[in-house]
Order: sequence, then C-alpha cells, then structure tokens
Amino acid sequence: MVSIEFVPDDEIVKEDLAMISNTAPAAALQETFFLLPVKFIIDETDLLLLPVKQEQRFVSNEQGETKVTGTGKIESIRLPLLDFTTQGFEAVKALREKSQSKYSAPGGWNLYFQKEERGIRVTSDVNGKQVLTDYNQLYRAFSKFELRVRSFLRERAPLLSKHSYWGPWFAQE
Repeated sequence: MVSIEFVPDDEIVKEDLAMISNTAPAAALQETFFLLPVKFIIDETDLLLLPVKQEQRFVSNEQGETKVTGTGKIESIRLPLLDFTTQGFEAVKALREKSQSKYSAPGGWNLYFQKEERGIRVTSDVNGKQVLTDYNQLYRAFSKFELRVRSFLRERAPLLSKHSYWGPWFAQE
C-alpha cells in the first residue's frame, strides 16, 4: 500500500501568503513556499522520515543514581508542497517511458524510482530506506495527493489560482 500525506499548518500558509503576490515567480512559489511535513509511506516504511534525533534526559532512581536515557524524536521532512506534488508526480509518470527517474528536492536530496521485474524500487536519500511497490499503486497515491494539495491550497491560498503559471494547474480537477 502507498500513502502520501501532508500535515496542514494554517500558520505557515498564512505567513507565506503575506509574502507572495499573484506575480511572484512560479519557481519561487514551487520551491520555497508552503513547507509542510510530508509522509510518503510504502508498506509501512516512511521514505521521508528523518533519522531519529536522540534527546538525552537525566533520570534519577530511588537510590539517587542518575543515568542518561535517550528518547527518539521522529519527524517527517518538510517539503514545498507544490514542488513535491508536481515534480514528484512527474518522476512517477516518467516511468511509463523510462526505466528510472528521480525527484530532486530543493533541499538537495533525492527520491529514486527504478523499474525492476517485480515492480518499482523507490529509494530515499532522506533516510536511506528503499521499498519495492507496484507502479499503479504509486501512481494512484500521487494522483490522490495532488488532488488533496490542490484542494487545500485552493481553499487556503486562493490567490494562487489567479497566478499566470499556477492558475491553470489549480483549475484542473
């Protein structure tokens, strides 16, 4: 099963909207705005989960002994929604014609998509994980994600639907 989700954050959208206009460069809107946590899960493996950050805590027991314990803080990477939605989906669509493709995130890491006999291998630079999945499941997940992102931004950032470049994308169903 393939699932792609983002965590809505109205405060970030509000801050971004205060800085943009409908004449803002399309690439700037795509690559630098609406940075929200995204989960890309294939068969229970989140390819966008950042490596666990260890937080140290000092704990004293009843005997007065103090020890350090580590607790993992798990975070999903923040991605520019327009970039991951459009360019990530394009990388998947490219597999119809090619045996491999990649999504290059503005932050400098990649998701690699490689056709294999048993399906599509997806490898993440974010955490080094890789998973094998079905092309149709991958395509459907990106298609649904695109609809959710479009709906979310249409509602929260209606100015984008008037943008000369992004307007036609928002008009799609």
